[in-house]
Amino acid sequence: MAGRGLPFHPDAEVAREMAHEKITRFKGQPALPEAERTFVQEVVRDALFIAPQPIEKGWVGSSLSIVTRLVRFLSEENAPLTREHAFSQRSLNRFNHVHMANHADDGTQRYYESRLNLIAAALKGVTYRDKKNQPARSKDVPVTPLTPAQEAALYVWATGVRSPKRRRRMTAMLATGLGVGMQTGEFMEARRRDVEITDSGVHVRITNIHNGAERTVTCRRVWEDVLRDLCKDLAPEALLMEPSRTTLMSEGSHNSMVSRTQNETEPPEWINQRRLRLTWQVRLLEAGVPIPTIMKAADVVTTDALTRLMLYVTPQTEADASASLRG
Repeated sequence: MAGRGLPFHPDAEVAREMAHEKITRFKGQPALPEAERTFVQEVVRDALFIAPQPIEKGWVGSSLSIVTRLVRFLSEENAPLTREHAFSQRSLNRFNHVHMANHADDGTQRYYESRLNLIAAALKGVTYRDKKNQPARSKDVPVTPLTPAQEAALYVWATGVRSPKRRRRMTAMLATGLGVGMQTGEFMEARRRDVEITDSGVHVRITNIHNGAERTVTCRRVWEDVLRDLCKDLAPEALLMEPSRTTLMSEGSHNSMVSRTQNETEPPEWINQRRLRLTWQVRLLEAGVPIPTIMKAADVVTTDALTRLMLYVTPQTEADASASLRG
């Protein structure tokens, strides 16, 4: 289920409109010159019909990033910015097997190559799936939050993974994703010094990998003990996911290891960091945590994502709803 995410909206037509809006707002980081930005926007917009339906935000975002990287590469080579040249086999081969080989791990390189090949085919009018009713490219429908029972089953599975390193990585991934809602990049950089254990709970300092902003998130009670155990006897600089590592692993390598672990020892539910984070947000909504508090802990500035998650919040019983409304 790696790489899947929540659609923009359950309704395919609404999701498509929201995808177009996201593409229109895209500028690049750092901002692309106008001609290059327009090229990227038009390419991704014209390739939307090959995206899993309803279109998901993650697919659009990754496609914009990948095509942007291709465009920056072509700009560095002073190559013509046309679809014919950019998506020619020669250009794609140079980008995938020369440029990317020197700037990314094998997993990321294969991911970029696969996406660009799909987009190139789409621009030529070729589709690999029916345009109107495309099956998911994973084992399941777009990722949905876990139930409490599935959370518990995953913990039992993670602690039974044979390799000690993988066992720790998967357990830490569960504790930080379901406990404090870490994103992948945040999880990979989390160290023992970031965790404060007090009588009032386990508090984790999380650093936004894009702007360096810090926030402190208190762990959900059900994952406190697991996170506390992961911190035992660790030096302050030790990485939570793999204390013996002295350098950070690339995100692509981490995702590849997570996928291999699940392929070799199938879990009760397939997971990635996104699914764990979404589950964490749903648990907070179900617990009645105020929306502004969740937004601050999740480091989000709009309620859009939380609004979509309301579809998965377990409804209160009539008695509980009455008690909540009464206050």
